[in-house]
Amino acid sequence: MTPSEDNVKVDVEVEPVPPKRFPFWNWQDAALLLGLGLPCLFVAALIMRGIAALLHVHSDTPAVLVSAQAIGYAGLFAVLAGILRLGYDAPFWRSLGWVHSRLPAASAVILGSVLSIAIAVLGGLLRVQAKDSEMQKLLSEPGGAIALALFAVTLAPLAEELFFRGFLQPLFVRTAGVIAGIGITGALFGALHFQEYGNSWGSAVLVSVAGIAFGVIRHLSGSTQSSVLAHVGYNGTLFALFFAVGRNLKT
Repeated sequence: MTPSEDNVKVDVEVEPVPPKRFPFWNWQDAALLLGLGLPCLFVAALIMRGIAALLHVHSDTPAVLVSAQAIGYAGLFAVLAGILRLGYDAPFWRSLGWVHSRLPAASAVILGSVLSIAIAVLGGLLRVQAKDSEMQKLLSEPGGAIALALFAVTLAPLAEELFFRGFLQPLFVRTAGVIAGIGITGALFGALHFQEYGNSWGSAVLVSVAGIAFGVIRHLSGSTQSSVLAHVGYNGTLFALFFAVGRNLKT
């Protein structure tokens, strides 16, 4: 008697799907991002200079400078989104670590605030002062200080953390290990601010320390949300101190 098909069991071995390596992007993608993204910052500056000329305003006003930075960031992340989507069919936010954090949001902000006070104290003990720079000129103007403060607690932390701790740090960690990867990313973060503080090495080192702290928070929390919130707390506290006592900043 031939058994019916309903009584026949067929054992099929299903090969498990290997987990996708993280980060799934590589150094070629990083080179492509820098090669296409950095010109976005330059083009954004040219665009805003052109708009300023048409409106008959100075190109070094706070609104023009902050707008140029914002447009440049938008172009940079448009390139990054294209790399993730076209190259890997991957979502933008989740790929860069924008996921649920093991660290409560309030705790991340408080950590950033405490870090800012510690960096300010360290800078005072080491007598580190930012040299004359565009940012110092903006901070000397009420309108410029307010524009920078708003930028520093909104778009700047989001863009910088997604790029450094969301995109670059995972690559360095995979290549050089956790400690070295976080350290290298933090040093690059400090180097980004070198010219911003009038080519002050002392300021760049302090910002690097802050960047390393953000990297540790990103790694331990498992989310760039936490490093962004810590960065917001850090910048917000420094600007609060600036408006209160008028000291130099290390944002």
